[in-house]
Amino acid sequence: MHSFKLILTIICFSVLQNVPANEQLIPAQSSNDGIPGILGDTQFPPFSGMLFAGTSGNSANPIDTMNGVSLIDIDTGTVVFTAPEVQAWGAAADPVNRRILFSVASNSIGSQGGDELFALSYDGGTPESLGVILDPLGEPLRMDGLAMIEGELFAALDGAAGGGDPDGLYRVNLDEKNSELVISFTGIGGLDSDPVSGRLFGTNDDTGMLVEIDITAGTVTDLVAYPQDFVDIDAMAAGENILYLITDEDQDIQLFDLNSNSFTGSLPSPFINADVFAGAALAFELPLDEEFIPPAIPTLSLMGLLILSSLLALIGWLIVRRSQFLHSTQS
Repeated sequence: MHSFKLILTIICFSVLQNVPANEQLIPAQSSNDGIPGILGDTQFPPFSGMLFAGTSGNSANPIDTMNGVSLIDIDTGTVVFTAPEVQAWGAAADPVNRRILFSVASNSIGSQGGDELFALSYDGGTPESLGVILDPLGEPLRMDGLAMIEGELFAALDGAAGGGDPDGLYRVNLDEKNSELVISFTGIGGLDSDPVSGRLFGTNDDTGMLVEIDITAGTVTDLVAYPQDFVDIDAMAAGENILYLITDEDQDIQLFDLNSNSFTGSLPSPFINADVFAGAALAFELPLDEEFIPPAIPTLSLMGLLILSSLLALIGWLIVRRSQFLHSTQS
């Protein structure tokens, strides 16, 4: 009996030793208890109106992130806060709920990166895990770029760096934690939508072009080539008619003006090392008066009504007299 137990123990140990490192049987960290293991124990300050930008490594281990996440004042380009143990594969602003949604590599079996979604309030605090997002086959979905459009979350997958899912744009169901492929394309990793027009934009590293994506038509249209010396733009954030294009290394953040369709300036990069991927979002606020209030219909006093009635009667009399005059001249 003892020999049997010993043999069984040796067999189990051998099987576990042969499981590849990226397939270890580690459960997905998709609850508040799992946050320190993925993001470190970081408290963010309030950051409404600031740029959320971060990079990511190959795994959920915070040590694998070379730069972390920074909060940037877009008016001055100043980095006001840095969380060195927080990763970001993709990021998007959710202004209705005043939060940033960003993706992180979980410890799920089959995770290729960016499959776990976190939410961080504009008011700061600790990011909250929303769970691991699954692809149409029920496997973890790697989300390289994120964008919110009319309350729906969309994710871009650029499989050039790995991952088994088809490249393209996915619609993410935040309630069911699943997704569906909406448009197939290749090379697009950076993603965001302009909050003014609702237009969806992406960065295509395969062609070196800033592109516009039409979900209804299912088309991708080239807009303009990357600035010189830029070949790998992983992250995009959108403000009011301004796109912020961000690499995962020490290259200035490029500003693209949608009104003039041109690059108009830059901000210093918060990153000092080249990393695997990057994500960014601008924590913009919605207008205070979102509800459309139709203009009031003017009301008339009794005197006004009498004057209007008199004018209408006069106009009617003049039309009759003119008709009588024309009839008399013709006869």
